Amino acid sequence: MSELLTGRPGERRLFLGNEAIVRGALEAGVALVTTYPGTPASEIGDRCYEISRQTDLYFEYSVNEKVALEVDTALVAQARGRLGPDSQISWLVADGEALARGRFDLLVSNATFQWFTHPRETLQAYFQALSPEGCLAFSTLGPQTFGELDASLGRAAAAVNLKSVPVIAARRFLDTRNWEEFLGLAGFSQVQLTRKLLQAHFPTVPEFLQALKATGATNPQPRPFSPRLLAALIRAYEARFRQNGSIPVTYEVIWAVARK
Repeated sequence: MSELLTGRPGERRLFLGNEAIVRGALEAGVALVTTYPGTPASEIGDRCYEISRQTDLYFEYSVNEKVALEVDTALVAQARGRLGPDSQISWLVADGEALARGRFDLLVSNATFQWFTHPRETLQAYFQALSPEGCLAFSTLGPQTFGELDASLGRAAAAVNLKSVPVIAARRFLDTRNWEEFLGLAGFSQVQLTRKLLQAHFPTVPEFLQALKATGATNPQPRPFSPRLLAALIRAYEARFRQNGSIPVTYEVIWAVARK
């Protein structure tokens, strides 16, 4: 039997710090103990586990809950299939701007916030959903994304005598100043923002456009180009930007870490 269970009422015993905490909890009548693997005070959990094997004390290791949210049912099914049934993730099919479940220690997102319709209000809701000292970390795309496509589209529109130039969705993306302002208004006190221009290369313009469609990086409600405008766009893009057998595609990537 564990030494933590021995002794007479009123007897003075000496234990190490964490063991003394366990003994005090037992004397106070604690009947349930739960912790998570890797906790800094792991000795407390270890001792409680040993005691649970000898007494009626209920003990369990609780893994921190992970919640994955995606608006597309098919993508949720695909991700769930990749990770398997034992991934210990709760899956939600919902809009990222309508987070309405639980309190979180960490919120993480990748290349999603640029599509928000109400970013300021959404950040305020995220702030409320975070636990004290919680953290929001996300990457998003800035307004200089697809600059080559934007310039080529202007030339293509002129070539086919369009009265107005189609505007790509990236022109409406928020920049670092916008995000810094909205995070501050939401209540975040510690905000770190990093911005970088990155380039990818594709063999042809059609392959680039197909990749955008496949990865969901286009406007959620895109307006299709007419065949005439599309052909002019390809010619303009190729003529102005093709180098060394490929065409460049610029992404303005913004990373943000905000603490409550």
